Amino acid sequence: MKTSLIKLNPGDKLIYRDWNTEKEEVTFLDAVLAPNGINDPQLVVLIYAKRKNGNTIESTSNHFEFLEDADYEEFYPSAHLNKF
Repeated sequence: MKTSLIKLNPGDKLIYRDWNTEKEEVTFLDAVLAPNGINDPQLVVLIYAKRKNGNTIESTSNHFEFLEDADYEEFYPSAHLNKF
């Protein structure tokens, strides 16, 4: 990976780490911004992904890692901002 900024697309592979620190490869489906809780307006990223067994998981982004050898689309903020 050439840059630390990547754009995730549906179908990209990620590593999911559950509360027991076990890691598994999953397929990225979608990501959304949501409040951290009912009384906490801070935004967090929720990632939806599919396990190899077909089950869908939802967790905050801190439970996901990129694959070292994956070919992700690079993201350049300055190019994105120029669209506006």
